[in-house]
Amino acid sequence: MRKSFWIIFASVIAIFIAFNIFAKKQENANAPREQYIESAKITVTAPPLERQEALEQRTKDMLKDKLKEAYFFSSSHKKADYLIRYYEYKNEIKLQTGIDSIVSKLKDNNLTYEVKENPAGPLEGLLLEGIFEKDNKKFGIKNLLIKDKTAFWQIMSIYPYSDKNNKTAENFIKSASINL
Repeated sequence: MRKSFWIIFASVIAIFIAFNIFAKKQENANAPREQYIESAKITVTAPPLERQEALEQRTKDMLKDKLKEAYFFSSSHKKADYLIRYYEYKNEIKLQTGIDSIVSKLKDNNLTYEVKENPAGPLEGLLLEGIFEKDNKKFGIKNLLIKDKTAFWQIMSIYPYSDKNNKTAENFIKSASINL
């Protein structure tokens, strides 16, 4: 009986160790890393981004009179969402339109925000930083919009609000580099 106890105990410990190793590998596989996205002309440090081709096509179909091209990429890591969108418009557009769209979508969620001029360099840009509520929980949002003539980038993170998550989102936004 004593031997059975030790065999069961050793098995439980082995399963526990194997589970922890698997969980650590999964976390590392999804950890942020620098990525160059050629189609979107951007380099960013983020969890592995996946292309959203179905959404791209719907957007192109909806805005066929205004858009030449659209590329969407997204990922999630530790309950935070990361999004890169690149648009090539037929005509020049205004960044404030993008800010107004985000504010409009979150107006019923007690959004408090501030908008700053582009901290990312020489291209025209606006950064919206804010906090909103959903299902009685606070979320942070950082939404950087950048344009160069008819090219338009949206770099956004939405995350459960905390100082740590806010810093992670800030690092994501700051890592964005447009490659013209």
